[in-house]
Amino acid sequence: MTIKGLLVFIFLFSLLDIGKTETIELVALTNIVNGGAEAYGSLVKEFNSYAEEKNLGIHVTTNLLTYENSTLEVTDYENSIESMLKKKSEKYDIIFYDRIFNYKFGPYLVDLKEYLPESHFKWYEPGIASETCVYDKKWVGLPMNIDLLVLYYNEELLRNYNKSVPKTWDELIETSKFIMEQEKTTNNSEIISYNPLLDDSEMGSCVLYEFIYTFREKVDSPYPGFDSKEATEALETLKKIKNEIASDDIFKNAVKYAYNNFFNKDDNNFLFINHWYMDSIKYKYTFSPGKNEGVSGTLTGGYNVGINSFISDEKKKASAKFVEYVTSKDTQKSLVMNDGIYSAIPELYEDKDVCNVFDCETFKNIQLVNRPAQVQDYSSISNGFRKTIFDYLYNGKEVSDTLEKVSEIMTSSYIKKSYYGLFIYFIIYFTFYIFFNL
Repeated sequence: MTIKGLLVFIFLFSLLDIGKTETIELVALTNIVNGGAEAYGSLVKEFNSYAEEKNLGIHVTTNLLTYENSTLEVTDYENSIESMLKKKSEKYDIIFYDRIFNYKFGPYLVDLKEYLPESHFKWYEPGIASETCVYDKKWVGLPMNIDLLVLYYNEELLRNYNKSVPKTWDELIETSKFIMEQEKTTNNSEIISYNPLLDDSEMGSCVLYEFIYTFREKVDSPYPGFDSKEATEALETLKKIKNEIASDDIFKNAVKYAYNNFFNKDDNNFLFINHWYMDSIKYKYTFSPGKNEGVSGTLTGGYNVGINSFISDEKKKASAKFVEYVTSKDTQKSLVMNDGIYSAIPELYEDKDVCNVFDCETFKNIQLVNRPAQVQDYSSISNGFRKTIFDYLYNGKEVSDTLEKVSEIMTSSYIKKSYYGLFIYFIIYFTFYIFFNL
């Protein structure tokens, strides 16, 4: 080959690379507890196919955090995220995180409004996302899904005794007592009337926070103050339920108990069980009743998706393409229709396609409540809130003393008092040290 021919060959070969871009590799961090192995994994695959089709030059892989690959020093997913972000690590680009930690992770996440079109947020702003995705006036996340705490019921038992789904807590107590007695007399059978899944975990806090919410006077009434008569009535009613149609052991039973009843037909000896809404659970459900008919409550959970603020701007832009795709109206519509997932886009429940396969009317009228997670250390507050009420339910503490302490915890005044006490201690210690060493 002549030199001229070689140069022509090199030129033509170089043309093959024109238009090609180097693929940007992104890593998304999720965990086994939030279902990341399934739901988010499939979304990543869908995005990668979409990115290849559109020639975006982006590829996402999922790092699934399990109990086996957690370090000894870090015992849970949220602590793993916080540890990584505090070190300004660039190891992970996209973060799936529990929405209750929006304030904990917010300082380390990108303001999505700098990378996504304004129109994208119009879908979410009318709903609860504006309460759970914003930190310091910045949209640091978008909701992947909304988990809902619902009340599953045994339709067969209700039908056998010609009872309807209760609309108030008093009706639930009355219905439960009647069916329990009839089952014991007629069938010599002991049933679990009401299991709130009030164990010593975040689930317990969710149930308690929702229960108090159901005692507001009207649908549009705000969350009752913890020093209010509504809060007192709520705790007294909860204790009444425990004592009259349940027990300490039943109340404390964990999620495993619910699964045995939902998926093992030999164990379905329950009447009412609290649990997160899952499309795979085939029992019918309602929302927690209220003190007054027409008032109810449904506590929300779920995961947000955000972008690590310490990665390069190139990776931030690429990650934003992923976030835009998985939180788009079309993707969320698909999740609702095909996976029975509740989306944070209110507009979807006006969509005819969605409403053909989803109970839009019920979900449009749902009375949602979020946990008070607009704090840096939500876990400590939740733990204190839960254990204080447990002292009333199980250890005989007075309701007035309980709610007084809960009020302190929920306003974080107990933290301030602790710091104040510590400060006084050091002042006294330092004074005595100076005095005795003069």
